[in-house]
Amino acid sequence: MLITTLIKKRMEKLNISLEELSESSLVDRDIIYNFLNSKETDTKLISIIDLEFLLEALYLPKDCIDKLNDNNINIYVNNSLIKSKIDLVMEDFDFLMKVYNEQKIKAL
Repeated sequence: MLITTLIKKRMEKLNISLEELSESSLVDRDIIYNFLNSKETDTKLISIIDLEFLLEALYLPKDCIDKLNDNNINIYVNNSLIKSKIDLVMEDFDFLMKVYNEQKIKAL
């Protein structure tokens, strides 16, 4: 799943555990767990923070955000954590955009 791949790569440096995510989330722990451990993911520790807000803040293409909305994936975490970690996330922005564009081309 492209969104999972992008978010996983983008957020891995933040190293937020499932427990930390679910403690500060407005979404039920089982929903988060099922998403993090879906067939499309290959890791047990994925850092996901307010996906829609993060995608908008990091200027990912709008179709990524639309895809999230289509899948009704809404995971919200304390925005102060996002603000404190945003610089780390930006370090691999160019790489992620390259991955996104390559996968988008392959899908056509």
